[in-house]
Amino acid sequence: MFNSIEDVLDFAREKEQDAYDFYLELAGRMLDAGMKKLFSELAKQEIRHRIVITEMRKGNVEIASHPKIKNLELEKALLTTEKSKSLAIENAMLLALERERGSHKLYSDLAQIVEDRELQNIFKNLAADELEHQTSIQGVYEKYLKG
Repeated sequence: MFNSIEDVLDFAREKEQDAYDFYLELAGRMLDAGMKKLFSELAKQEIRHRIVITEMRKGNVEIASHPKIKNLELEKALLTTEKSKSLAIENAMLLALERERGSHKLYSDLAQIVEDRELQNIFKNLAADELEHQTSIQGVYEKYLKG
């Protein structure tokens, strides 16, 4: 599938752009202020990942300078999400969970196929970020179901 590290990075960058577009679109569709904030924050975090990957592609990022994405704003957004009867919110959370699972698997797999230790560590960090997103969304989803 990949012939070079540049191919791997281009693929990952495209996936992050897709995730950003997805969350931005969901944020635009949400009437609930908490859900709008949640998806807006996820979009911001995905675009940060894209920036890191773009810088990696340019050769400008070393593992020591890889920013660990903080989820403080995401957690605030999750805490302000109110219970709604809207099936659209439930579906949006399920879609977001599925995307985050896929992103986590992607970065975990990429960490295993690249030989460069620095790139392995960056992909492991990105996988960890995606797992944090998944865990946060899962927590909100469970609270949502409990009412």
